[in-house]
Amino acid sequence: MPELTDGSSAHRPFAEGQVVTVFRSRRRHGTEADYRAVSGEMLAAAESTPGFVDFKTFTGEDGERVSLVTFATAEAHRSWRDDPRHRRAQRRGRDDFYLEYSVQVGTCSHVSQWERVDPSPTPRAPWPARWPPPPAGPAGSPIGADSSPWPQTRTRHPSSAAR
Repeated sequence: MPELTDGSSAHRPFAEGQVVTVFRSRRRHGTEADYRAVSGEMLAAAESTPGFVDFKTFTGEDGERVSLVTFATAEAHRSWRDDPRHRRAQRRGRDDFYLEYSVQVGTCSHVSQWERVDPSPTPRAPWPARWPPPPAGPAGSPIGADSSPWPQTRTRHPSSAAR
């Protein structure tokens, strides 16, 4: 699997029953170098936790950051939540890095995934460099219509196949 810049791999399997944490935060100015060091250590620690699935962080135009962390089971999530290294990093975050944060944790009840198969032999550029999307098919047919020259695939989790 190709590695992404945030340390996660593309095409990780998402499944029903996984535990997803949504961590929203705003950081204090002037803490970037120390924060990067601690967050790098925490990502390595999380990835080494049995049951780790995925991690992504997004930054909004207003500076708010949203991190999504996925673990395979509630037990794996609890193991990470209670890890002493993670607890120390949380304390340091409150003391040194964050202006504010919130945490939401939930169990995934449904998964749906889709990916366009790119027929070109060159690696795909990250979004938004691929914007606008490929042109419509012949005679102005909508993107994704059967007549489109761009092949498509749909991936469905095995447990949803019976629906």
